[in-house]
Amino acid sequence: MPPGIPVLNPGEVITREALDYLLDARNKGVVIMGAADPRLSSMVVCSE
Repeated sequence: MPPGIPVLNPGEVITREALDYLLDARNKGVVIMGAADPRLSSMVVCSE
């Protein structure tokens, strides 16, 4: 199975559209790969 296309990349601004897409996918039972918290109840955010 080929890898998926990332919704977000390190350093990218988290848009409302991206967050809504991920939450909708999670609610439909999709496993969010690579997330620090696969349930998306929290996110790791780094600033400069």
